[in-house]
Amino acid sequence: MNLSLLDFIRPLKISTEDFGKLWLSFANDVKQNIKISEPRVALASVLTELQQKLRLCVVDVIGSEGLLACKLLPSTPCILHCRVHADVVALWFRSSSSVLSDCLSCHCQKVMQTS
Repeated sequence: MNLSLLDFIRPLKISTEDFGKLWLSFANDVKQNIKISEPRVALASVLTELQQKLRLCVVDVIGSEGLLACKLLPSTPCILHCRVHADVVALWFRSSSSVLSDCLSCHCQKVMQTS
């Protein structure tokens, strides 16, 4: 049996306020810009894709930005700030684990480039 990181990721339901507190407390971050094949794709489409394929929880949508959260079992959180501009999705991950942020960034890139 082959297992991947996604087998151990679960949505993390938190408030926008808690997202903000975690954002300030996490030092490990990864920023990534992913070029998408369909220009002007809606933020809602990107959030749905990340929610369904990576098991992320949409915390809030504020204007043209989305906030998402997940946890690596049993309890290591990772939060994500997402913004869509023209043909680029800007992702910014933060976690207490640098490895988790890196791995999720790679998975997001695969998901966004195959969509």
